[in-house]
Amino acid sequence: MATIANATPSDNAAQISVVQDLMRIGQYQQAYEMAIALETAGGYALASESLARQVLLGEAQNLKKAAKTARDLAEEALRLKPNHQNARLQYALADGFVVRMSSGLTAWVKKLPQKSFEKIEIYRQFFPEDERGDALLGAWHLGIARKIGDERANNLFGASIREGMRLYEQALQKSPNDPVMLINYAFSLLTLQADDYYDLNKVRGLIEHAQAQPPQDDLQRKLIEHGLNVLTLLATPEKARNYADQFLDGEEIESDIYEYSERANN
Repeated sequence: MATIANATPSDNAAQISVVQDLMRIGQYQQAYEMAIALETAGGYALASESLARQVLLGEAQNLKKAAKTARDLAEEALRLKPNHQNARLQYALADGFVVRMSSGLTAWVKKLPQKSFEKIEIYRQFFPEDERGDALLGAWHLGIARKIGDERANNLFGASIREGMRLYEQALQKSPNDPVMLINYAFSLLTLQADDYYDLNKVRGLIEHAQAQPPQDDLQRKLIEHGLNVLTLLATPEKARNYADQFLDGEEIESDIYEYSERANN
């Protein structure tokens, strides 16, 4: 068998396929190690993706460090191949995670939201037909409004709930059954400040639609499970909101919220 160092293009293609299979079943650390060892743009992009999935699911030991590493790996992939689609997607995604986990003061001083916006816009310019770019930008708008309120988000960064929803809806027109987009959209709406947005029926509808889809991989399966937990909590909106808040921030779900959800599911 060829070693990674002297692997042929067909060998690398086979190894990429194995990495993708590992991510599909949730073996993210093994996928990361195998992908990074390829030392190719595709390998670095997949290594970045495997870390990003762990960050999104709250499974990385140090979420901010993992997000920064994912961003660095995607940047290295882009150095090797500037038009690599997955690398550019992961670069924007990982940078968004870093911004989300930074303090408000750090984000303001270093202009992190503006830089994140630029990375997403570059992806959308490179790949205008990919709905994930619309979803990423929708998440950017809603994420800022979630943190500082709709009015301040608009005044300080040009972000708004209205534009975030428009972009998510545009993305879902192209890919209406994507559980990743559906759950992230639902959680983003649920965690907005009540004075700015409060439509539990919309949230419920998005989650129920996600649950109707057969999950294609570990990421979708786990996101649908989190959606179910929130769905059982909607009768107590504050608990549902806290659950979604903690999930989006990568925090461990508080035991009293989780136990309440478990009882409701049973």
